[in-house]
Amino acid sequence: TAVVGGDQASNRGPFGIGDIQHQHLPALSQRRLQRRQRDPGLQSGRHVAISMLDQPSHARQRQHDIQVLRRRAPVQSCAATPRGLGARIFLSAAYGTGTAVRRVSGDRLAPVWSNDDTLSNHYATSVHRDGTLYGFHGRQEFGPSLRAVDLGTGAVRWSEEQFRAGTITLAGDRLLILRESGELVMAEATPEAFRPLARAQILPRVARGYPALSNGFLFARNTDTPANALVCFDLR
Repeated sequence: TAVVGGDQASNRGPFGIGDIQHQHLPALSQRRLQRRQRDPGLQSGRHVAISMLDQPSHARQRQHDIQVLRRRAPVQSCAATPRGLGARIFLSAAYGTGTAVRRVSGDRLAPVWSNDDTLSNHYATSVHRDGTLYGFHGRQEFGPSLRAVDLGTGAVRWSEEQFRAGTITLAGDRLLILRESGELVMAEATPEAFRPLARAQILPRVARGYPALSNGFLFARNTDTPANALVCFDLR
């Protein structure tokens, strides 16, 4: 794993610190993280929650390992990141696995809703605002839909069919959607309807990596960006 960065004000960089080999990840010891990386459960729909106490590294760690998403296909990708939303957890995966929302109750996860028809994320993690989830439903190669889904019920509020794959970032009351084609779409984050506000082609295709947003500046790149450059756009 390499960490890179740059100075936004001076446009200098990027700079890097090379292979960090997990030693700068505070939540898990290197030995425990390596063991978790080998755990097939992380690719089979289990949710692993580790409670870390604010104590030295030898302190006792409480762990809960719960089967949340059911594997229904020989090939599976749990690439989207679980989202902690107050007392609820949103999990999603493709390849027939589907979506689950669970409510944290003590050391248990109580079911809220689950299905494979609402918001099955392939690799891009959904975002949340005011009780509504926004994200992609369906596998990348089949042309996923862009959707707004009620967090509490799983009801689809709106759906843009065959929108194609990409990433989605929440910026205040705006959605920044970077499509695989390299097109950036800015839209309202509203459950009422899909309301795009602006579009621009900012990268050559294929764009799958997440952009970064800082103080109104959007940073993006892919392997086909000229000279592997990092591009920056002022969205203020």
